[in-house]
Amino acid sequence: MQPRFQEFKAHWHAHLNQIDLVLGRGFYVSRWLTLRPHIGLRSTWIWQRLRVAYTHPIATFNIVGDPFEVHKRNNWWGFGPEAGLETEWGFSGGFSLYGTLVAAIEYGFHKLRNIEEDERTETKTVRMKDSVRECHPILDLQMGVRWDYMFFHDRIHFGLQLGWEQHTYFAQNQFPYFVDNTALGSFTTNNGNLSYQGWNLGAILDF
Repeated sequence: MQPRFQEFKAHWHAHLNQIDLVLGRGFYVSRWLTLRPHIGLRSTWIWQRLRVAYTHPIATFNIVGDPFEVHKRNNWWGFGPEAGLETEWGFSGGFSLYGTLVAAIEYGFHKLRNIEEDERTETKTVRMKDSVRECHPILDLQMGVRWDYMFFHDRIHFGLQLGWEQHTYFAQNQFPYFVDNTALGSFTTNNGNLSYQGWNLGAILDF
């Protein structure tokens, strides 16, 4: 019988670094529509940390547990091809709507760690490490409004854009999983996708 607790607190943080090396060409389908297909390579580094603290244990069948903390780590590095299509739908006055769809698949590895520490005795009751190699698909979506202006005899281009971005890393949350000695065969598990989304404001100057 596992001890129960009245309260627990969790703190999660992640760091994302990504490099894209692409080759593309933009062309006009009509006066008001521009397409830019591209292909390239992508490399991604994602570091995730999860800390859970269990406090105020409850006696169950005369079993009282000590407060303890769980520290989980999931470091990912991957590399692979990507392809995408950028579209721009023009209006008058230099305004346009843009949309971008990019798909990538990366092969890489997870470095996983799980530590459970008894706060009262300050001893580590569980300490496990693992490394898993996998392929993960990635999907990016961008949509928004753009304004472009050409000046100095069309030699210099200035643009502003405001849009929404969605980036999904499928099956990325591979945190170590360990409950008791009966779960040793399930050290890793697919805990779901990792998604980033939000507003994007950008400016560009070409010459």
